[in-house]
Amino acid sequence: MLLIYPPCTKAGEPPAGVARLAGALADAGKDVRVIDANYEAQVFMVKSSPVLGDTWTMRAFKRREKDLTALRSLRTYASIDRYKQSVANVNRLLETGGRGKADVSLTDYRDPGLSPLSSDDLRTSFACFDQNVFFDYFSARLDEVVGDYAEVGISLCFLNQALCAFAMAGYIRSRWPGKKIILGGSLVTTWVRKAMAFPRELFDQVVDGAGEAVLLPGGAAF
Repeated sequence: MLLIYPPCTKAGEPPAGVARLAGALADAGKDVRVIDANYEAQVFMVKSSPVLGDTWTMRAFKRREKDLTALRSLRTYASIDRYKQSVANVNRLLETGGRGKADVSLTDYRDPGLSPLSSDDLRTSFACFDQNVFFDYFSARLDEVVGDYAEVGISLCFLNQALCAFAMAGYIRSRWPGKKIILGGSLVTTWVRKAMAFPRELFDQVVDGAGEAVLLPGGAAF
């Protein structure tokens, strides 16, 4: 099983729930792999963000490797000024990379034309996956790995991940129509338990609650 954590939320807060589920599945003998697409997509955009003409963007682009390295180092967090500078530069490149399609930052993703609160807009994101700002990243990345797995689980925990999660699912459905696509995560659990409308019919299975109870051998499907 391939487990995917979609963009876009705080990359400094890795998905512990996905890691726990992957460990439980592996212990049960399942072949499992995790893709932190949130982290990978942000790094991809920072490294490939087009350089506009302004001084700040050009400087941030030249410093992109240094700033990414700095944000991975504990030493950076001992200096609030150094930390702020790196965050500002990285956010500038994310903003530049998303310009014209979405407002992207280290902590958020907003599409001016689509709302994650609208079932119709989630369906649009699913159907028009190639319009997603991260399409260049996830189309290439998924092409590398999805073919090796019969099941793909997408963990949707925060609202600002929803549009990208549905876009990635739409690409998988289009590219590999026979794959089983499973949607879970804390946001999905909230939607289900509060009887909130969302296009669950786009997925082969929706998980309510802990994935271990549903996806481990002997578990009951929701």
